[in-house]
Amino acid sequence: MSQRVSLAAVLAALTATLCIAACRPSLEVSRAPDLFPLPGSHQPPFCDRQDVGGVDSLVVHVKNQGADSGPYKVVVDFGPYGQIPHMMGPLGAGLVDSFSVPIPMGCFDSDCGFTIIVDAGNIVQESDETNNEGRGSCLG
Repeated sequence: MSQRVSLAAVLAALTATLCIAACRPSLEVSRAPDLFPLPGSHQPPFCDRQDVGGVDSLVVHVKNQGADSGPYKVVVDFGPYGQIPHMMGPLGAGLVDSFSVPIPMGCFDSDCGFTIIVDAGNIVQESDETNNEGRGSCLG
């Protein structure tokens, strides 16, 4: 007993077979790094302070929610009290890196405001360049 298979059935089977490989959703989150300042649970946000050798310092946390990143630069801008640049090494996907910078003298003219700029100079090609800044202040 022979069976006749229609051309439409053959095409449907072929399409389904091809789609199994090509139509699978990608498990990859991002093919590019996405660096941003992490506000943490501090109040106010971004104000993580610690004493480093007798100097009041701001601890900056950077997260990468994309693919592995190469080296990048972070600038902490204290407005009229100056900017402090900091070079960072590579940061793996999903990881957080932290460093501290001294809070400039005079910054607490009431409260000390600052802006954290991650990937200053756009060294790293990121999947999202809009989340590279975080504004914060520490209460004086």
